[in-house]
Amino acid sequence: MRFAYMDESGNTGRKYDEPSQPIHLILTLVIDESRIAATHDHIREAARRHCPAACHRPGFEFHGQDLFAARGPFEGMNPSRRIEIFDDVLRGIEIAEADVIVRGVEKAGLERRYVTPYHPHDVALMFSIESIERMARDRDCRILLVADEAREVEDAALRDLANYQELGTSWGWNPERIDRIVDTIHFVPSHSNGAIQLTDCATYIASRLRRSGLVSSPMDGPEKPSNNSGRPESSPTSTRTKSGIRPTDNKGSRHGGTQTTVPTKGPKPWSSPVRTHSQPAHKR
Repeated sequence: MRFAYMDESGNTGRKYDEPSQPIHLILTLVIDESRIAATHDHIREAARRHCPAACHRPGFEFHGQDLFAARGPFEGMNPSRRIEIFDDVLRGIEIAEADVIVRGVEKAGLERRYVTPYHPHDVALMFSIESIERMARDRDCRILLVADEAREVEDAALRDLANYQELGTSWGWNPERIDRIVDTIHFVPSHSNGAIQLTDCATYIASRLRRSGLVSSPMDGPEKPSNNSGRPESSPTSTRTKSGIRPTDNKGSRHGGTQTTVPTKGPKPWSSPVRTHSQPAHKR
């Protein structure tokens, strides 16, 4: 059994032209059950090393945005100190022997290409579900999904996964049967789960690198839409790289969706109520 820990960045709803958040991104760490305890131990030990007083307070957690901006328990820390903490936390990816997959959507490109595009979250989640399923088949394993609490997307995500497990993915040139992802998505408070905190920090760095241009995000996939429904017509293949904490990028995209890789190896999931090819894009 493997556990897929998921987090997102850049969710601006249907505001496709937000300059500070051009990409809606989902990152997942997939960890074998035998490495879960070591992963949580690493995050707890990192908290004791870097925040010995604050780590005992209720609700303490490593949150990428707070760490970057020197907020909360990291207030007053200089940049070099915070970089050191990031490096230590992200070393958990190697300790976990995690698979990492990044899936994302360039929101402005999605809006340009489609008359009625899906919500960017739906597209990124669809890519993620397909990637997790393909990886599970390749590794001949089952995967349980665990995600940070996100009230605004939880209901839709739960509905979508249930629909995909029953019917398979509902659009694209190569729909996937989803039978290796077990049960439902388990939403947990991030302050109580070290693996989610690790995922949050990795997600923040992956998103930040793309926003800053330090990692390119090719969006010019060769596929052409067969309609104006806003539905992607193909799915990216997952790529993986092992070791390191510096995100890299791989080639290939579809209709505003990017496929990119971060630290070690792996995938991620989700979307919105069941849709057929004839249904319009769901409006939230």
